[in-house]
Amino acid sequence: MLRTTLKACLLLAVAVEFGMSTVQAQNGFWADLFSDQSDCVQFVASGQAMYMGRNSRVVPGGSPIAGPDARLLDPDNAAFSHEPGYRFLIGVQSPEHRIEAVFSQYGDWQWARSGSLTAGLSFDGAAGTSWPAGANTLAVGSLFEPLRIASTAGLGGEGDEDDGLGPNAGFNDPLPTYQVYYNSSLQDLQVNMISNDPCAEVRIGFGYRNLQLNENAGVLIRGSYRATDIGAANNGLSHAALTGPGGLTFMGGAANGFGDEAAPGNGGLPDQLTLSHQALTSNDLNGFQMIVDACLLDLPRFNITTYVKAGAYHNHARGRVRERYTGTGGDFSQYGRDFEDSKDVVSFVGGVAVKAGIPLSNHLQFTGGYEGNFISGVALSPEQASGIHGNRYQVATDGQLVVHGATFGLELTY
Repeated sequence: MLRTTLKACLLLAVAVEFGMSTVQAQNGFWADLFSDQSDCVQFVASGQAMYMGRNSRVVPGGSPIAGPDARLLDPDNAAFSHEPGYRFLIGVQSPEHRIEAVFSQYGDWQWARSGSLTAGLSFDGAAGTSWPAGANTLAVGSLFEPLRIASTAGLGGEGDEDDGLGPNAGFNDPLPTYQVYYNSSLQDLQVNMISNDPCAEVRIGFGYRNLQLNENAGVLIRGSYRATDIGAANNGLSHAALTGPGGLTFMGGAANGFGDEAAPGNGGLPDQLTLSHQALTSNDLNGFQMIVDACLLDLPRFNITTYVKAGAYHNHARGRVRERYTGTGGDFSQYGRDFEDSKDVVSFVGGVAVKAGIPLSNHLQFTGGYEGNFISGVALSPEQASGIHGNRYQVATDGQLVVHGATFGLELTY
């Protein structure tokens, strides 16, 4: 019913406009169609479709593993596609000023990759010994640092075995599998006042702006746990090593760590071990911006304008990190750690756009253009590992991103 009503209203508006144009044609159609209507107070409304992309550079991101498959798990390789969005504007203007409210939904960007590694994964740098040369290893200071510490004697962990996910030198296990994903969304609300002198080539304005940037990123690795003895046999990675030097919290199941094929109760089969890391961030930016608007070309049937916007913002940034290490086999054991933090920082947002307009009547104009927005000083999900220091966490807010793309729509002035 609603769609039918909207269609009827649209058809009626088109018919009225067409009828008015037909009558006006007797007194000079083209002169009246494109006559100046800027000498009175006018209502302005527009709707635009947006097709936006964003960059995927994360600093200091990086893969949680080192070795031949590091690039597969690196969020810096995320390839976001352009996604649809929308923008609505409503305002009022006089020959001197224009006041407008603008809401933009830039898009929801999603990227994911999954598959199998091409080699096993050593937790304690045993590639070339218990794991073949060229195997993957856990990266130093990266997402799964507690597991690397718990299994490395030189860091206070266990030294009686080399730990990791097969295949290794002794077992031809199926290759570990992985999943990595990165999701991001951005929207903003603006209330602006801009000078509207039709004789001025450059118009100056200012406004309030709120931006909401929310992200979710994670990595998961799963494979057969192996513990190759190089000292006293203990058949696994102990509860004491995981909760002591590893700094993990026991989350549930059996408090006996992770076991290989020789662990009691495993029946000759190794635990299937899953490593998972998830980070969620949100940014609430509030501030004021300066606006410079200029007309590059103004013809009766075509115009080109541009604007530059820049401002400093108060950003309330929040971050949550969740890590889990889950072993299943003879029994179920889970260890992990959770962090949460928020802080207030100063962020910068700048933007530039070029827009073309084609008047369709005295009151209606088709618009299309391209814009880019630069945002710095925000919390990006893949960067949150850099905020973890031991068992302390501070949300990392050094992120930068660029959002850019095309826009097109209709603008009504009446």
